[in-house]
Amino acid sequence: MKGQLRRLLLCSAALIATGAATWIDPPVADSPAPAVLRGSDIEPAPQSKAAAAPQISGEPALGSGITVARWEFSPTVPGRPVYLSMTLDGTQAAIDRMQAGPPLTIQVHWIRENAGAASGAPNLVTDLPIGRPGLAATLDGDVRRKGYFEWHTWARKDYLSPGPWTVSVTYPDRQPVTCGSDAQPCRFSINVG
Repeated sequence: MKGQLRRLLLCSAALIATGAATWIDPPVADSPAPAVLRGSDIEPAPQSKAAAAPQISGEPALGSGITVARWEFSPTVPGRPVYLSMTLDGTQAAIDRMQAGPPLTIQVHWIRENAGAASGAPNLVTDLPIGRPGLAATLDGDVRRKGYFEWHTWARKDYLSPGPWTVSVTYPDRQPVTCGSDAQPCRFSINVG
């Protein structure tokens, strides 16, 4: 227990010192909000065969080695920021990518469904860095002990207009990042308002 606490404090200090996204609680709304949506409560968006297909070129995706193990959305209230908090599991492939550079990142895409000219907020892509070369040795130790490392991160959308949205997580080359033990592409439907 003492070792786990020490590791948590060291990792937290490293994340804060590097300016990386850290695991935080979203701000509390002034009015009562609906319960937080957890990974098991969110309806996955229908997948087309093209979106779920493996990469055709035979080359691994730029960020290969990352899986979203756990995720949750903050309450989706019109006019309030929405957070997607994630715990990522990374493999040796992710460590190798971190050490080789350029920086290892994933992207969160916020897409307004049935968007017309007057739909409100535009679509947004949020880049999320994962680790850095200086942390690779520490994370590599986790991979050697447990078979993976954990990385906590979050994405924020300041304003989502009311209505249906699709939120997906991809590598920069647009290949989907997988979610959960069933390794489905991370793609969720949320409804604001």
